[in-house]
Amino acid sequence: MSDRDRGQAPDERGPEARPEAASGPPAPVEVGRRSFFRAFGRDAVQAAAQIVGAATALQRGPLAAATGQLLGTNQGTADALSQLLGLDEPAPSSGPVQLGPPFRYRDGELTLVDQRRLPQESVEVTCNTGAEVAACVRDRVVAGGPVLGQVAAYGVLLAAERIRTNSPFIRIATLHGTINALRSARSSSRIMQAALDRMVAAWQRVGEDAPGDAIADALRAEATSIAEEALLDHAALGRAGAEILPAPVDRHLQLLLHGPVGTLGGGALGTALEVVQRLGVEGRDVHAWIPEGRPGLEGVRLLAFELARLDVRHTVIADAASAAVLARGRVDVVLVTADRIARNGDVSGTIGTYPLAAVAARHDVPFYVCAPLAAVDLEAADGWSFLEEERPVEELADLHGWRPAPPESALHNPVLDVTPGSLVRGFITELGVLQHPFETSLPDAVHRRERSGPVRPPSPEHPEARSDLESTSTAAPSAVAGTAQSGARGPADALPPVPGPPAEDEDGWGR
Repeated sequence: MSDRDRGQAPDERGPEARPEAASGPPAPVEVGRRSFFRAFGRDAVQAAAQIVGAATALQRGPLAAATGQLLGTNQGTADALSQLLGLDEPAPSSGPVQLGPPFRYRDGELTLVDQRRLPQESVEVTCNTGAEVAACVRDRVVAGGPVLGQVAAYGVLLAAERIRTNSPFIRIATLHGTINALRSARSSSRIMQAALDRMVAAWQRVGEDAPGDAIADALRAEATSIAEEALLDHAALGRAGAEILPAPVDRHLQLLLHGPVGTLGGGALGTALEVVQRLGVEGRDVHAWIPEGRPGLEGVRLLAFELARLDVRHTVIADAASAAVLARGRVDVVLVTADRIARNGDVSGTIGTYPLAAVAARHDVPFYVCAPLAAVDLEAADGWSFLEEERPVEELADLHGWRPAPPESALHNPVLDVTPGSLVRGFITELGVLQHPFETSLPDAVHRRERSGPVRPPSPEHPEARSDLESTSTAAPSAVAGTAQSGARGPADALPPVPGPPAEDEDGWGR
């Protein structure tokens, strides 16, 4: 991140930390010690997550061939990933703010679109150090589990590239410092943690003390795979979601979308928004209800912005109006995303997800979570083990320069809530729609995904050969067929009812 972006002086260290401030020439041994620790701190902290030219390993031709068929559309999908990974220069913007990839790497720099400034203006933040990337993650310059996983992977890669010629001790210390800094920046994101786990595994396969070139090459390949697999997985997720959703006759399919479900939170492709785009490819009419997303207004600022650029009909509503819209039968299906999913199906998601799920269950509106299987944490038995996360209370205290709450009022600003798995109709993933019992379907899908790798698109030479979705989906065939033919007002008659406990759970969640 340049000093111009930070609005700070080039060197913020105190006088005692600056080499020119040293009083008198130190003894030779002190020079060596200070130089070592100064280099160690710079490499392990400040340079922890710079992004290197790993994306150039992708060949544009094969990439275009692979991605051009993901949605059955044109070159746009390939161009999106190419821009994301720095293979194409971004098109110059003019007029209204344009929709582009949330990050891109080029020439040793990671450029992030500052989501806090959208849609009024398009501001890019260029990061050159790991500390800057971690700060951007903490400050929600970029948000959404899938995109954070990709950003974190390239952060580790840059650290490895910069220390190719350093000693093994420096390399090991720097990479461990980089990974720990990125983990702590957003510990609640399972997808980000999973991406970092993959980078660690790739490093360990070549050996922690292997030559710097070997380590950097291995991490380059893994970071590239993480970005490419995210695109493939989200495309498969979109196809699975389009198959399960109802097809009303002579009217729009009414969806309620909540959370960072678009490309800004997903990378080259979104999650629930990819389902919407797939429906559009199939010629199905969709209308989306978008809760505003207080206090950061991510719904009206980001998701509505993306829908508008895609020409998808949508209506923004106040958060408090969501229950009324659901109760009046104006919504067919609720689609959300997840930061973390427990083994039993409990979901940690954007604040406001739990009340939406509860009201949807009360009115028999199917509630689906659109997330890649990387969001599943099999070590978490249920949602009680999920970490809590809060935003700065200033978001609540300040409303466009006006503080509505009196100074005496305490403020609490949680980022996430936990939705019981009993309220979830199913999980729309790259391996299809997973249904109850989640204690069985989620682990089974995770293990199959680990064995099979990413879901590849159907071959254009053999259009009858489907992807892995049909053979791996745990959705009941009758449910899929029923939704495809349904012309009823809502999907309650076409989809299976929400299985789960009686009105009062013994664990206290309730329904």
